Parts: sequence; C-alpha cells; structure tokens
Amino acid sequence: IAIGMDTKIQFGELKANNYWALMKSAFNNQSKMKDFVKLDIEDTGTFAFASSWKSKDVHCIDLVTTRVMSTFSTGEPITCMKVTPDNKHLVTCSSRGCFYVWKLPKQIAG
Repeated sequence: IAIGMDTKIQFGELKANNYWALMKSAFNNQSKMKDFVKLDIEDTGTFAFASSWKSKDVHCIDLVTTRVMSTFSTGEPITCMKVTPDNKHLVTCSSRGCFYVWKLPKQIAG
C-alpha cells in the first residue's frame, strides 16, 4: 500500500528491480480524502486505516474492494494510530495529545 503525492491510495506489489505493480487505487478525485498522513493495516491484512490531516478523519478501507467501511472523526488531526492485536479497537492520538479508543465494527473485528 502506498500513498503518493497525487493523494491516491495505491494497492500493489513490489516486484524485482523495485518495480511497483499497481493492482488498484482508491479515493481518486475525492478532495475530502486528501492529505493522508498515517496508515495502519490490521493483522489479517484485510483492512487498512488511513488518516487525513485536513478532514481530521480516519477511514477504514476494505483492501479487497477498496471501499470505505467506516469513518471515525476526532475533530483534530491524527498524529498516530494503531489497531489492537485482537483487531477489536483502533487507538488514535490527536495533535492535542488526546487518545481515542474506537470500537471496530464486527466485520472488521471478526
């Protein structure tokens, strides 16, 4: 998974000679979802969490369909985030130093 300067989230595979084989991309031309700064993938590799500095949201992305499964909004820029080892919660920290613990939907928590 890569986030380029074009603000697209790209899903691909790094091949020989550092060749990036693009499989699909998400969030094309969606100005609300620009400026991604943090990314985390839960342990099964099925869902990714991307935070946006401008919108102050965290988007849960299904890596198979590249669709947004849910959005968490803190009202503040996110500086770090991590999915708990049991995949049941997402912990975020805002630019003010506030920690938030989000309960993940059942389809994510499994």
